[in-house]
Amino acid sequence: MSVRLSSKPRAGRLPHLYADGFTYFLTARTHDQKHYLDTDAKKQLFIQIWNTLIKDYTIQTYHWILWSNHYHALIYVPIGDTLPRLINRLHSTMTLKLNRIDNTPGRKIWNQYWDHCVRNEVDFWKHFNYITANPVKHQWCKDLAIGFTYPHSGNPQWVQKQGTDFLYERIWSYPIREFQPEENKSSSRDITG
Repeated sequence: MSVRLSSKPRAGRLPHLYADGFTYFLTARTHDQKHYLDTDAKKQLFIQIWNTLIKDYTIQTYHWILWSNHYHALIYVPIGDTLPRLINRLHSTMTLKLNRIDNTPGRKIWNQYWDHCVRNEVDFWKHFNYITANPVKHQWCKDLAIGFTYPHSGNPQWVQKQGTDFLYERIWSYPIREFQPEENKSSSRDITG
């Protein structure tokens, strides 16, 4: 097994840990939290590029969700060094394509990404549930049953594959602590999907 830290961590940030055969929870947001993925067509473009790249790097996606200004993914990475290459290619390709679509050459789209190396089964399911419940958190809907239908996520795929009872059982078995909808936090940003 190979493990290494990123060679050039940015000031004030922890280095990334790249380890073979680990599951990671990823989060990336757009520059200044702007809603660059503001149409279904742009979100579909992101999903197409993501699906191509995970095949190129033999990465398995367990769960994911995409919003107009950020995304989360829970993925298995067989070769740790492929993680930064995946993110770099995803972000650079999306930046080029979005800037072409919007006729804004040179515009910065993405900020740094954050990754978390999943520690154990409980940690895995809590991150899985965070993604599952994200439509409620971001007020796309008020209850999980509707959140299971959010189209730019793995939720509909999990419902089709395992059923809603499976998702509810995961939520009850591995609750997300300190989870609350955005309106109950100090942030007042509007996130739409």
